[in-house]
This record gives sequence, C-alpha cells and structure tokens, in this order.
Amino acid sequence: MKQTKWQRLATIGLCSSLVINAFSGVTAVAETITIESSPTVASSVKEETTKASTETSEATTETSRKVMKEQETEESVKQEVVKEKEEPKEKVEQDIVAPSINKISPRATVIFPESIFQIGFVDEKGALVAPENVSIKYDYINWEQNVYSNRFTSSIITPNVEVPNVNGLKQIVLPAANIAQTNYPGPNGAGTQNAYRGTAPANFSISIPKYYENLSLYDQSGNISPAYPLPIVKQRNKSGTFALDLNTMKFYLNVKKKDDGTYTNTIENNFKTTTLRWPIIMERRVDSVAMGTHYSYYSEGPVYYHLTNRKVTESFKDTAGATIPAPTGFTQGKQTSITSNNYTFKQACTLPETYKASNGKTYKFKGWYKGKTKPNTLTTTKAPSYAVTYDDNDDLNVVYEEVNFPETTYQFGFVNEAGQLVNPEDINLTYDYKSIVFRGTGGADSTVSFGTIANNQSGVKVGNLRQVTLPAKNIAQPTATGWNGEAFANFSIKLPKYYKSLNLYDKTGKIDPKYPLPVKATVSSASSNAVQSEASVIADLTLTQRADGSFTPRETYSVIDPSVRYPGFLRRVVSYSSSGSTTATHQTISGPVYYHLTNRKVTESFKDTAGATIPAPTGFTQGKQTSITSNNYTFKQACTLPETYKASNGKTYKFKGWYKGKTKPNTLTTTKAPSYPVAYNDDDDLTVVYEEIEFFDFPALTYQFGFVDESGKRVDASTIDLTYDNWHGELLSSVDGWKTTNIEKGQVALTKNNLKEIVYPSHSLEIMNGRSSQYSAANLTFKIPKYYENISVYNKNGTFDTAYPFPTIKVNTSTTPLSNRPQLFQLKKSNNQSFIFNQTTTAAPADVQVPYNLREIVYDPAASVDKGLYHMLDKPIYYYLTNRKVTENFVDANGTKITPPTGFTQGNQIPMTSNTFKYTSARALPASYSVGGKTYIFQGWYKGKTKPNTLTTSTTPTYNTTFDGNDDMTAMYKEEVPKASVALTRT
Repeated sequence: MKQTKWQRLATIGLCSSLVINAFSGVTAVAETITIESSPTVASSVKEETTKASTETSEATTETSRKVMKEQETEESVKQEVVKEKEEPKEKVEQDIVAPSINKISPRATVIFPESIFQIGFVDEKGALVAPENVSIKYDYINWEQNVYSNRFTSSIITPNVEVPNVNGLKQIVLPAANIAQTNYPGPNGAGTQNAYRGTAPANFSISIPKYYENLSLYDQSGNISPAYPLPIVKQRNKSGTFALDLNTMKFYLNVKKKDDGTYTNTIENNFKTTTLRWPIIMERRVDSVAMGTHYSYYSEGPVYYHLTNRKVTESFKDTAGATIPAPTGFTQGKQTSITSNNYTFKQACTLPETYKASNGKTYKFKGWYKGKTKPNTLTTTKAPSYAVTYDDNDDLNVVYEEVNFPETTYQFGFVNEAGQLVNPEDINLTYDYKSIVFRGTGGADSTVSFGTIANNQSGVKVGNLRQVTLPAKNIAQPTATGWNGEAFANFSIKLPKYYKSLNLYDKTGKIDPKYPLPVKATVSSASSNAVQSEASVIADLTLTQRADGSFTPRETYSVIDPSVRYPGFLRRVVSYSSSGSTTATHQTISGPVYYHLTNRKVTESFKDTAGATIPAPTGFTQGKQTSITSNNYTFKQACTLPETYKASNGKTYKFKGWYKGKTKPNTLTTTKAPSYPVAYNDDDDLTVVYEEIEFFDFPALTYQFGFVDESGKRVDASTIDLTYDNWHGELLSSVDGWKTTNIEKGQVALTKNNLKEIVYPSHSLEIMNGRSSQYSAANLTFKIPKYYENISVYNKNGTFDTAYPFPTIKVNTSTTPLSNRPQLFQLKKSNNQSFIFNQTTTAAPADVQVPYNLREIVYDPAASVDKGLYHMLDKPIYYYLTNRKVTENFVDANGTKITPPTGFTQGNQIPMTSNTFKYTSARALPASYSVGGKTYIFQGWYKGKTKPNTLTTSTTPTYNTTFDGNDDMTAMYKEEVPKASVALTRT
C-alpha cells in the first residue's frame, strides 16, 4: 500500500478514535495511539471512522486569511454547538448559521509541552558527520483544516528556522503550545463542523552537501546500525503516552528525497487543500469537540541518518559499448567516493596502451569519457581526471578496442669496442610505417599496394637501448585470396660519423656471451609459436650497409613492387581463409638485438723519405691506432716528436715533417706535435717522415764554479748569480761564417754543494757534409754582491790556492791535458757588479761570447778526421773575490798626507762585508795631537775622493758605504804655528 494511503488512514484513525468529555472542563494532554503494524492500523482505523472523519483527508478547498482570522476569534469561545450530523459538502457555505445558545457545548484547550528532536548524521564508514555540514530548515506555523468547508488556513509563527547544532547533533526544539479544540456550528446551526488545528514545522527540509547522494534511516547494509539504534518514539494522546512499535518508528522516522533534492520525513500531512507539508511526527494536532481527540509525538533519543556518498564508477567497454574485463591493476565497476563539494576525480593508475585481458583477448586504448553519453570524440589522456558535476553523470567510461595484434616491442643495443653498452643518444633508428595489401597467390596476376601510416618515424631511447614498437592493432582480414599487413619499411640504423661499422659479431668475430642472440619466434593465431634456429636468427639480423652509410637487417620485399623493403621480423599479416578462420602472424624477439660498433681510427705510421716503414721513436708505436670518439674530433698525437732519435735498428733519424691521409704532399708540416680535425673519410691517418742521418753522441757534462774570499774561505755560492744562454750554431764556410741556429736565453745556473753548475744533457748533433755544428753555454755572466770589488780566476798573488787548484782540462780526442787554460777562464768587468769571460772563441757570431773550453763541436767530415769534440774538467773552477774597502787617510789643510795620531794608521783599510755595510771609525779622533815636533788641530773629516766645502766635525766618523769606489774616509788636521816670544827689559 502506498505511503500516502498509510498516512491518511493513520491520521483518520487518530482523529476518530478519541472521544472528548465536553463537560469535564479539564485541560487535556495529547495522547498516543500505538500502532502495531501498518496493515492492522489501516483496517482498525477504517472500521471505527465515522462518515465525517472519513472525509478528513479528502478536503480540497482552501480558506482565506480572513476566514482564518474569524476562526481564531471563535477559538476563544469556551463552548460551541456540535451538530450530530453533517450535511453534504456542496451545501456548506449556504447552510452555515449562528448556533443556538442552548446547543453550545464546552471545548477544551490542549497544552502541549516542549518537544525536542535530535538528529545525527553518519558517513559510510560509520563516523558521525559534523552537523555544520548539514542544514535543516522549516517554517514553524499554526494551521487549521476545516474538513466540512474544505478549507485550510495557516499562519507563520517563526519563519525560516535554521536548526542549530548541539553537541554534534542537530536539535529541533518545538516550543510548548496551547491549542484549543474547534467548535464550529454545522449547517443551519445544527451539529459541529469537523475541523482540526495545530502547529507544525512546515516546509521541513534537510539539505546535505552535494557530494552525498542519499540520506536514509538505514546503513549501507540496509539495516538499522547497532552503533546508532533507533530512539524510542512515543505518542501523547488523550488516553496517555504510548511507545510506537519498531516498524512504526521506522515508518515515521525514515526520510524521502524531495523534488528540490532536500530530504524530509517519509510520512507527512497530505491535505489536498494546501501544498504545505510537514512531518507528521513533529505536528501537534487538536480535533474538534465533535471528535474530542488530540495527539503529538516525541523522541527519547537522537535519530541517526546514514549518508551515502556520490561515487564515480569506473567501467571498461569495447567500442560497441559492451563491458570487457579491466586491465591488470584496475577493477570493472570500481567505485570512488566523492568526498567534497569541489571534488576532482583522478583515476588511481595510468591506463595501459594495450593489455591482454582475462578473456584471452587483446585490447588497445581508444579513450575515455565522463557520464552516461559517449561523445563523438573521446579523451585520450592515460590518467583520467575531471571535476565532477554531482548530477549522477560523473561515472568514468574507458573504451578499448579489441585487436588481433598485440603491441610488440623490438629493442636494439649498441656495444663499443671495450664491450660496454653505449648511450645511443646519437644513434638513430628511422623507418616508415606502411600498410600492405597483397592479393593473389604470387603469380603474374598478383597485386600489391602500399599505404603510408606514418613516415619518418624514429626509434625512441629507452635507457641505453633504442626501441621501436608495432602498436596493438586490429588488421582486417581480407575477403579475397592474399593478405593484409603492416611493416616498418626503409628501416635504417644511422651511426655518428665517428663510427666506421656495425656488426652482429664482436671484434673477435663471435657472438659475445654478455650480449647473446635473442630468441626469435613466429607467433600465429592458427598454430603454436615457432621458434627459429640460431642460424636463421643470425641471417635475419645480420646487417648490410646502404649507399648512404646506414645499416639495415636482412630485408624482404615483393617482386611485384620491390620499392618498399622491410625486415621480415618487423612485419605482421592477416591472411585470407576460405573457412573464415583468422590467421594472424607476427614475429617476436625475446630481448634486445645487440650490435657491435667499430670506431674510425687514426693510424700512426713512421716512414723514411723513400716511404719505407722505419722503427718508431721511443715512446711511439708504429701502427698505433687512436679511436675517433666524436663528431667533431681533433686528433692530437700523444707525445712531442723528437728532432732526432736512434732507432731500434741502430740507425739515427732526423725529423722531416708529417702529413695527414694517404697521399704525401710536396711540403710536409713540420710541427712536432701533430694535430688536426679528422675528416671521417678514411683519409685521416698520420704519417711521420724521418730522414736517416749520422750523429755524434755527446755525454751529459757538468761544469762547476766555486768562489773563495780573501781569507781563503769558500763563499756561499748562492750569493753569486750566474746566467748564460744555450747556444746552437753552425758553420757552412769559413770560420767567420758561424751563424746562430738557436739560442735559449736567460738560463740560470743552479747551486749545488755550494757550487754553481752548468749542466749539459746527453744529446746528439748531426754530422753533415759541408757543415760544422756547435753547442755551448754562451754569454756567461757572473754577478757578485756589491760589497765585492772584483772576481778573478787567480788569487791575490796571481796564482792558485793549494786548496783550490785549477782543474785539468782534456778533450775527448786526446788523453793529454790542454795547456795554458787559466787565462781562458779569466773574467773582466762588464758593468756594475757583472763580469764576463775576458777571452772567448772567434768561432762564433760577434754578438755571442762562447768560452773556449765549454764547447761541444761536430765537424764537417771533409774538414776533420774527428767527428766530434767536447771538453772535460776534472774539478771545479774557483774564482777569487776581492772585497771593497774603506781606506783611512790623514791629511793636512793642503791635502798632504801627515803622520796620523797615535792608535791610527795612515792608509788603514777596513773590508766591506755586506751589502748594507756601515763604516765606523775604530776610535774617536783626537782634537789635537803632536808628532815629530808638530802639533795638529782637528778640522773635520769627509767621505770619498772630493773634499767638500764643509767638513764633518764629529770625532768618530761613521756612514753608510755606497759601494762606488767613493767610500774612503779622510781626516783633516791643521798644523799649529807657534807664536814668537818677546822679552821686555826695564833699565
């Protein structure tokens, strides 16, 4: 039975079963009828209902505001006439008359206490939802329904009530009310009109957030949750207070959804005379004195309503809209709760491009759409995401297309000469994706045509591999003899130009076990997979090089039109079958195909002037290969080429130059460190040309120089500077024709063991007809500290100290020592404190001073039987240093030397001993002194050679020396002239 019918019957029963005592004068309290079950209530109520009460819920006419006001006025009357029998409704208006006074019956005013209804909301997880998220509103009204006149009137007590939140619940408070029974006279003043009145929360509505889909008394399992049990609901009526049974409580407490999306109680008033509705369980009602009934309800605890979230349901469908198994990681019909008012749905995982489903079929992604209606264009992103619209049109539908070929991936790796997998960043795989339609059996009448699916495609880089992928596809089966297919045509592997070749085998000519051949199989829908033999795999994967330098595996093609070629394993076909069965074949490879790279190289060759191969110099290797490793590679030889070298064959070679490539130019490049950009054209090799020559080998030689002071003690050699130039010269004609071929200026002799050393390394000088050569230290310069005045190869006596004898000097061509050598090591002053050799050889240019006995010479074979000459000294050369001195002089006023005072010596010399030497007289000069019968008076002193106008008169001369030969001290005294003595005699 419909709820509206149940509601009407229940209301009739409540109104007709109560009898009022008109004469009691006692305030009535609302009472409750307990309804055991809905059908029982309906039948029992129907049996007890009078004709007047039967019409209660059938009234359709409304009453005006004026009538309502009149009725309210009449309620103040204590007694009204009750007509025992009502007249037909069509006569209501014309038959109403004022009642006879003797027919007025007393009426009661019913006092209803305050009623509280608490409401809680529970989410799908069983947790209470904050009541702030839910809104409950109503208009609190007075109302009256006159059944007899078929009129409804109402007035608002409190409009737009917003139910407050109290302790995590919504709390509805219906205030206490005093409601009087109606007592309207019937037609012609006879009897009483059937009318009732009360209060109610009209326009009652529960508004839930839009992300919730439903509100119910029942939890997600369809039951009353034990955690949130039903409250005890009771009815107050004239007879007392009665608890409703469980089913009746469910009936009254459950909610329904209204047209505006809000919720209200399932059981509402259904007066046809008004559109106003309210929950029966929250109304207070008082009937006319004729009925004598009244009732209201209250709850002894909260009622809890369960919220159901809106959800996004994920569906997987084929292109026809049929449901298909979901990919791994996804669930067909998965529901994701919408949890906010601005919710954006995001699918948890990324959709695969293809997948093999549990039904054995392979599917390829087509796209997805939101809602119930599939659009013409699907969205093709693989991670569906969208803002929901809360309109039951938020479900996700993912569309896949069934394919007869799965996605098939082929990978290629590239291994360098060191056996390492290289980054294939600059190795390109290119191809054209073609469709093929072949008709016939291969005879003369067969045809083939090609279509372009995508041109100029490139393999993608995946880690250190290149990868190409035949996508999952459904290729239509032909309806005539032949086949339809697809292939990657014009498949090319393009290497950077610094690689020369690519091979399935490594440099040893074998398959490297670290990079094995993959397993290659033919997969057919009509038969078991066929694994190919190793020989067949090698044949299919072996590369050939095209004219453009690119590489490709073995290709297949149609003899009808050989212009389109492709590797057989990169093709798939669907063949015609007269039986209608599908035969689809393609090839798979179990792992990467590895190819071994060979770099281009620069090969180093050493040749003589005739082009014959010769042994390489030490540190170089004949035939050494240097790998070219980039597209802008510059070759640089690792070491500097020697000017000459003695080869392992005993011969000596002299550098002539080098050239790049196969062809020797007329002019060689003569730099000693060959370097050039390579051309990647197999013409990048280096050829170094040497000429066979004869050399004289000089041993390493060291020449040492020591220094001795005037006392015969060694001087710290580090205080003496010795610089020189390394000179190379040659003579092509007369002795005057010596020319400098090379000079290394500014060499500094090092100090070792308190000696200055000039070191000649072991080296060789070429012996050439018509040419003599020299090597020597030249332009030797000794710079002494400024407190020394002179440096000499001889001591102050013009000889040599026994402790420092002059060395024995020999040449390599004789065992007899050379004579008269000291004078050849004597020095002369150059400037300031610098000294150079006094005598040097004339066998040198005029601007180069070459000591006689430090030279190394290679002779012109036509000029000497000796090939080479060098000098050997058995000990260091010692030079004697003479200090600068301050000489003390004593002169008279005329500058004539005089006998000095006692304690002083005429011409006494004080040696200077440092570069900051300061002279100070050993004692003070006397103011006067007598010697030889003469007396001298001190006049002063001066420094240097020139007497100044004014003498210094301090008696202890002291000053800083200037090391310029102008440091002597001269003390001047004036001879005292005695005065004549005159004797006067008095006579």
